[in-house]
Amino acid sequence: MTLFEGMLLEKSGVEVEVFFTSGGAFNGFFYLKRQQRISDLLNDSREFIPFKITSGAMMLINKKSINRVMPIEGKDDNGARKSKAKKAVADSMSYDDAIALLGLQKPIRKVHVVERYNMLVRHLSLLPMEMHYLEAKIKEAHELIMGSLKLEGMS
Repeated sequence: MTLFEGMLLEKSGVEVEVFFTSGGAFNGFFYLKRQQRISDLLNDSREFIPFKITSGAMMLINKKSINRVMPIEGKDDNGARKSKAKKAVADSMSYDDAIALLGLQKPIRKVHVVERYNMLVRHLSLLPMEMHYLEAKIKEAHELIMGSLKLEGMS
């Protein structure tokens, strides 16, 4: 038995979607100790945290670049189904969800919605992985806010 055998902490992968301050996003896994929460990981003293993207590649993420993290329903990193995990975005999006997804602040102006939408879609096209679900949700948020602005007669 070596000095370090028996000292390894068992961690399990939790599938999440990480949204960055730059507007991009990645799906992948954070590794948490037993009883550890995602918020504990994000608030520990490390500047960078390990993240395994769904393609299997490992990367280190600077925590200052993270806008938000959302647990998603699916499988853990070993392929086992997770029980009763939260969906990343609800099937029907609220106006407030749409504002948050596009990263807008009130008062909402049409020009800001269009600029933010175009920037997010442009960033999605640069990502190496499939982002159809997120792209559809961004489009849904854009349409919801623009429809609401038309009803209010705002520009």
